[in-house]
Amino acid sequence: TMLQQAMGASLSRAVLHGDPFLDNILVDPVSGQLCGFVDLEDVTVGPALFDVACCACACCFDAETNTLDTARVSALLTGYAAVKPLTPDESAVFLDFMKLTMLCNATWRFRNFNIDHREIVECRDAHRELQQRILELEKEPVMAGVHAVLAALGK
Repeated sequence: TMLQQAMGASLSRAVLHGDPFLDNILVDPVSGQLCGFVDLEDVTVGPALFDVACCACACCFDAETNTLDTARVSALLTGYAAVKPLTPDESAVFLDFMKLTMLCNATWRFRNFNIDHREIVECRDAHRELQQRILELEKEPVMAGVHAVLAALGK
């Protein structure tokens, strides 16, 4: 399965934030630089690629159309790779990790807002946005765009 292949790759491990969405990222208002994270309840140890792929899905989709902006993916991965270049194994499973992180987050949103906290009615469909992103990542032009970004990084 995709999960077995992705997790079977020899991936570097790190402390993970686990939920690197925009509402959990602090940005310095003067420099525009990342200066920290909040909401540390999901911190764990796992493949470093998890947070990178999740951040790509959280920050690189257009808010209005929910379509992937590969220019944003390129900017994110170029910045990341300047500090820690992706290994060939990480590049090979990056797109799979994008889908897996969206599945994890969609599942969390569904459970949180439809089972654990049904009183938060306005968030009951919050998981659907992430389901749509998974489907978007299955489209051939989108996959080709992500692979092109990864190939450009590897040069």
